Amino acid sequence: MTALGVCASSLPARPRKQLRGRYQFRNSDEVPLHAHGPDVRHLSFPLQVRDGWPPVGAECLPFGLDDDGFRLLDAPLFVPGLSVDDVIQFQVDAGTNVVTEWRHVRKSGHSTFWLLRMGDHEVLADALVRMRALGCSTVSAAELGVFAVDVPESLPLDSVGAILDELEAKGVPVACPSLRHPQ
Repeated sequence: MTALGVCASSLPARPRKQLRGRYQFRNSDEVPLHAHGPDVRHLSFPLQVRDGWPPVGAECLPFGLDDDGFRLLDAPLFVPGLSVDDVIQFQVDAGTNVVTEWRHVRKSGHSTFWLLRMGDHEVLADALVRMRALGCSTVSAAELGVFAVDVPESLPLDSVGAILDELEAKGVPVACPSLRHPQ
C-alpha cells in the first residue's frame, strides 16, 4: 500500500510505491511551499482503504507546535474532519510518527474541500488558480488527481462556492470533509 507524504518511511515495512509527496500553494500556481523546521512535526495518519479508495494507505501531515497541542499547517487530502489551523492532541505508536488516536483541542474556522480530477486538467487548473487568487491555499497529489482547498475563515464561502458549483457542473467531484463556515 502506498503512503502519501514526507513521513512515509515511518510506516511499517511492506512493499509500496513511494510518491513524490504533497505540494501546497499559497496564492500562486508556480511555487510550492513545504513546511519544515524544528517546530514542525510530520504525523502519519493510517487510512481505511475500501474498494481501492483512497489510493494510499496513509497520509502524512505537517503540524506546528502550539500551546495546547499541534496545529495543522496544510489541508489534508484524505483525512476527514481536519482543517488548517486545527489544534489536536494525539498518540503515536512507540518510536514512530504513526497516529493511533487523536482528538481536537480547538477547531479552526477554516473549511476544507476535496476535488478529484476526472477529465480535462485545464478545467481544474483554472479553478485552482482562481481560488488561490481569492486567498485559498491548495494542496495536491497531482499524480493521483486529488486536490484539497483550504478556505480561510476570513474568506466568505460564497466567493469560493460559485467556483465549486462550476466545477461540479463540469463533472468534477467535490466533497467537503470539514465545513466550518456558517451556512
